Amino acid sequence: MSASKSVHCYNKGCGKEFVPSENNAKACVHHPGEPYFHDAYKEWTCCKKRSVDFTEFLNYKGCATSAHNPEKPPEKEKRKPVEDVVEEVAVNKPREALVRPDSSAPLVPLKPEVTASLRKALDEQLGKLTLAGGSGAGNGKEEVKVGDACQQRGCGKLFSGPESDLEDCVHHSGFPVFHEGMKYWSCCQRKTSDFDQWLQQAGCEHGAHVWRKSEEEIKQVPTCRNDFFQTGSHVHVNFYAKNALPEKSVVKVNSVKLHVRLVFDAGQSVFEKEMELGGIIDVEQSQVTMAGPKVEVKLKKAEPVAWKSLELTPPSS
Repeated sequence: MSASKSVHCYNKGCGKEFVPSENNAKACVHHPGEPYFHDAYKEWTCCKKRSVDFTEFLNYKGCATSAHNPEKPPEKEKRKPVEDVVEEVAVNKPREALVRPDSSAPLVPLKPEVTASLRKALDEQLGKLTLAGGSGAGNGKEEVKVGDACQQRGCGKLFSGPESDLEDCVHHSGFPVFHEGMKYWSCCQRKTSDFDQWLQQAGCEHGAHVWRKSEEEIKQVPTCRNDFFQTGSHVHVNFYAKNALPEKSVVKVNSVKLHVRLVFDAGQSVFEKEMELGGIIDVEQSQVTMAGPKVEVKLKKAEPVAWKSLELTPPSS
């Protein structure tokens, strides 16, 4: 057996190939803690490095040094999926269901209620941007430096010089999906319940490294984490767009449709989506609240029945 055969390091945040005979106490830079996701933030419990951008989170350099670890961790016990609990609304007597209105009706903008905490956060953010702008930021194009990480999802390679541009970038073109305990990339659908195994999944596409995102790429956000819950009278839809700008964001509705366009991250990110709702709403009694970590749309149900889903499911053919 050749002594030079390389093996894989299973320390979190490392994932490098190494030769056992060259392994030493300072060879591996990794994260000893666990990944933690909360209110659109991604962070490591060991060093508290936080980001709302998933690629930036994956590229955070480790905070601890040790020898490489060739031992694959045991698979975590899979948790049984928890079934969604749908609130049942008691109806005293049978009633005729409302006729579903035309979805092409004009959309009405909802005036948002802006919390004091969001106003304070935006004022602080504006102050930082003003200070940064006064120092002569130039044309906004940053030079790529040695040690900068590739911005393609799942790549993680570092820029070491012009020769790095000649390397093949193996990455994921899709987006991370977390659903019912499973983790996978939307592009290749290799599902696992173990976060470490998911991080180690090799990319499914080949291309060139991307060391800096263009202005258009920064502003276009194809997805924004959201969820919803319902009571007997309302459907609450949360969009986790941190520090959204009230003057530039808009939420519009008609009786069966919701359209959102949210500008957040100091104007650097824009998320837009339109959905046909799974039920009928009362437009005049629906509300929007913009807080620091999220935008909540409170939709008043036109009739007190449980919705099967947030979005209307198209009829099966």
